Amino acid sequence: MISGFYAFSNNSEKLCKKLKRISLITLYALGVYYLLCTAYHLFNQTFIDYFHKLISIRNIGKILLLQDFSSINGFHLWFLPSLLLCYLFQMIIETINRKMFWIATAPIATQSAPSVAFSDSSPTIWGAPEPCNDSSEKSDLNLVVILLIVFLVIHLIISIFKDSNYIPWNLKATFLGSGLFWFLFGRFIAEKKENLLIKLHNKNFLLFITFLLSGIIAVILNYFTPNFSEFAIIPYSTLLFLLAIKNPTVHINKTLEFIGDKLSLNIYILHIILAKVLGVIILKLGIDQNNIYILVRPIVVVFFTLIVSWILYKIQNYMFPFGNKNTYSQRQ
Repeated sequence: MISGFYAFSNNSEKLCKKLKRISLITLYALGVYYLLCTAYHLFNQTFIDYFHKLISIRNIGKILLLQDFSSINGFHLWFLPSLLLCYLFQMIIETINRKMFWIATAPIATQSAPSVAFSDSSPTIWGAPEPCNDSSEKSDLNLVVILLIVFLVIHLIISIFKDSNYIPWNLKATFLGSGLFWFLFGRFIAEKKENLLIKLHNKNFLLFITFLLSGIIAVILNYFTPNFSEFAIIPYSTLLFLLAIKNPTVHINKTLEFIGDKLSLNIYILHIILAKVLGVIILKLGIDQNNIYILVRPIVVVFFTLIVSWILYKIQNYMFPFGNKNTYSQRQ
């Protein structure tokens, strides 16, 4: 949603830079998990079977269609290629729309000023810096709304029935199952930001009502099937995001801000690996069945991941002193 929101105002050059950056991060993350899995299977002398499974048509299809990287134990890495596909989707739609605009305006442009048809102010589905008129803006927004509704329905169907015999659980964590909906939703919020922020005038009351209703709906629907609680995620996320946009000068705790800005990428990529490493250490110490450890294990994993991510950040900052100065907003 955040990526879709900020992508609304991006031109082609910025979008290409984002594609390059996300591609490099994706290759880095997949490379780390591939190398670790390879080392593990080489150590256990099972590399041949692992490699055959890795290059099988079935596994390649799962990667391309479902962004499923379970073959290298990277279940959570679906987000990066899905985000990459969202940006590619934006570029394709924008290119098609721009070409259609050129074709439509070519007869008029050749009679008056040929350069007009090829100017930077040509409108796109995602919003140009200088839209031609209100009707083009409205048609662009209508298309976004239609796409948003379509992928919202897909997202909810998959979320509700993801554990059934008809829909595999991991179908939700895909470009089509979840990624594109949230990306388009962020794009819609960017388009309607002013109107939405006006409705947040009495933010405390709205915050209370939305959280209350979301909680009640989630509890009631959860009685029938646990997956109905997915409905609560949408109003929760939307409200919190709008409150953040409405109050851009309100800063959170500096430590949390530092974690989100500088450490979050390493945390996201490495937390699964570090959790397994910690599990091996605890097993060697013989306290894996200790009731206290079982109770605090999630907290221990969080702190262990934070420490390792901080160390990696310091190393990266020392080796590449000019490569870590971008803030989160600038990266968007």
